[in-house]
Amino acid sequence: MSRNNEQGMALALVLMVIAIISLLSLSVIGMTVHNAKQFDTTESNIQTLDLAEMGFTYYETSFQDFYKRKMEEINVNIQNNMISDFESGELKDVTVYEEIVATKLLEAVNVFHEQLSFSTNNGNADSLLLAKPIGMDSSFQLAFPHIPSNIVCTTCNQVEDTPGEHIEVTLQSTGMTEGTKSRTVRASFSLNIGPITIETDGSGNPNEVGDYGIHIIKPTNLSTCSEDDVREFGRKSCSFEGPVEINNINRVNIEDASIVVSGSLTTNQPLNNGIENSTIFVTGDGSFNSPINGIDASNLYIGGTANFQNLNQGVNGSTLIIEENSYFNAPINGIDHSKFLIGGSATFENINQGINNSLLIIEENATFSANGGTISGMENTTIHVLGNANFNNRKFNKVRNARICVRGQVTELPKDADYVYSPSLGTDETTFNDVCALPESSSGTISEEDISFDWSFDTANVEYEYQIDE
Repeated sequence: MSRNNEQGMALALVLMVIAIISLLSLSVIGMTVHNAKQFDTTESNIQTLDLAEMGFTYYETSFQDFYKRKMEEINVNIQNNMISDFESGELKDVTVYEEIVATKLLEAVNVFHEQLSFSTNNGNADSLLLAKPIGMDSSFQLAFPHIPSNIVCTTCNQVEDTPGEHIEVTLQSTGMTEGTKSRTVRASFSLNIGPITIETDGSGNPNEVGDYGIHIIKPTNLSTCSEDDVREFGRKSCSFEGPVEINNINRVNIEDASIVVSGSLTTNQPLNNGIENSTIFVTGDGSFNSPINGIDASNLYIGGTANFQNLNQGVNGSTLIIEENSYFNAPINGIDHSKFLIGGSATFENINQGINNSLLIIEENATFSANGGTISGMENTTIHVLGNANFNNRKFNKVRNARICVRGQVTELPKDADYVYSPSLGTDETTFNDVCALPESSSGTISEEDISFDWSFDTANVEYEYQIDE
């Protein structure tokens, strides 16, 4: 009895050990299978991720070669366009040409995608796809899910503080193995264009206006002015987009500033500190309805008509170019070592300190001493009037080594005004052409070597954005 019990307990123990070993074996086998699956998944993720990054590298390398060739072609094309426009007198601001370059490049990118055999995705013209097999069971797939937002010029048609243009290209690349396993990365790179620069000997600057040797260069590459800058007009260099009207400013101080106004400029309060060492470039009319306390060592360009109420400290060492009519309705306290080019007619009332060491060219008619005003002398100065001139029977006081040349009719000239030369007064053509020869223009030329702009293919900040595909 005792022996049989012992045999039964031994058998039960053996069976229990076998059961435990079997359970452990199954557990080990399960863990092994699980680990194998995990290893396979990890290996697959690594492979598909490598393939996705390989796709981006493939596109980047191909595009970089294309970009260099295309930009060299665009460079020649834009140089020829600018030279042609310059020779026809229609040269535009460089920002216009920078946008043309960006537009041409965007068009060229579409051609590049056709060359790489990109095709529309499911008939959607805004979505492009390219599949590239790598070996037997592997491939990468390049995609632009939405072209308008994937390839975009972020600076075109905008006023930017930084010159040139900037294009962002965002690409999606998916790596695939065994036809079903995949990983996707998304990344962007930048195309930087410009700014276009023109380097000349000073006689062919496209931003230079004027003629007869009288020129003002339009300031470029300025930051855009804000509304606050209107209230502090002249405190800094900037460009106003649209008309500017100056009212109720505590103190207007225009010194060492370059200001562009794309529109008209109206000042309704005195410029107590005048304009000093500055360039003011106004594309529209200029209405200075309150006194200006002098224009000193400065350039003032008005693209329309100009109306000056009073120039208290006169104009000294400065250049004024006014494209249309000009009205100096109150005293100018002297014009000294300055140049005026007026594209329309000009009216002067009083010039209290006279005109000295200066050149004035008026392309249409001139009226001197209007409303009973006087001009207190003229020395080492020439005034050219290409139209008619009316002197209102008022003589210039103390004229020395100076002349007024009038191509058209002279009226109301006082007696003994021998400083006025005009065919209408009997000056013969030879004498008039000799004494009254106009300064030569210096419009200059530009060539391919004068026009340049840089471009770069910037991948320095490329960062992959990883997506896990279901």
